[in-house]
Amino acid sequence: MRPDEHPALHSFDTLSVEDLWVGTTGREIADRFEAASRERFAFVLDDLLALPRDAPILVEGPQLLPDLVAPLVTSHPCEALYLVADSELQRRLVEQRGGTSYARSSDPERAANNRMERDRVLSERVRKAAEQFGLGVEDVHDPAEAPTLIEAHFRHVLDEWDLQGDRGDVSQRRRDENSARLRQWRMYADESGQAPDVELPLACECRKPGCTLTIATTLKDAEAARARSLPLLASAHQVGLAQPEGTTE
Repeated sequence: MRPDEHPALHSFDTLSVEDLWVGTTGREIADRFEAASRERFAFVLDDLLALPRDAPILVEGPQLLPDLVAPLVTSHPCEALYLVADSELQRRLVEQRGGTSYARSSDPERAANNRMERDRVLSERVRKAAEQFGLGVEDVHDPAEAPTLIEAHFRHVLDEWDLQGDRGDVSQRRRDENSARLRQWRMYADESGQAPDVELPLACECRKPGCTLTIATTLKDAEAARARSLPLLASAHQVGLAQPEGTTE
């Protein structure tokens, strides 16, 4: 059964803005989020099992509840890490994102407060559960801290990967990663009703192993490049950018 065919998920996704954010409490919203996350988890696993296993895979998202993840990493609990943002950072991120559905509700202030309470409850639950199962937990006070914390925690996996000579088609993997972000970006833009004119960083889709460069692009420009089968390349790797992907530089 596909996610859109699941009756419980369909009911959750079709709640009105008023029911979702205003006529409820932050704790009730957290409960609904957890229930939907548990039902979607099987689909997440199906997607992961369908991926090639020729490279390490980093899976991220608030739906990865510790009690669901723990049985899958029983022999390697260090392969899971939970980054918990403090309340102030969470509020800043929500306000910066803007355009969310609760802003169009009859009581935006109550809806926003419910959203913040939901995040606080979920963070509290995630921390408690992760510690209970012996999984890694790190507090985050600034988004810039996240990459360093993630890299340090998974350094042993990265070191093993660095020792490999042939790392496969790294360009295609970066393209797949970016495509997933673009799909989420498009759905968010469509749901929020905001013109997607903000720039976000995406991974450089070059063929060089170990490249950490990014390209800042709008959703419109990224989708235009995809329509022309052009790779998204950082400025340092834009030789041959006008050529369709797959041609030599």
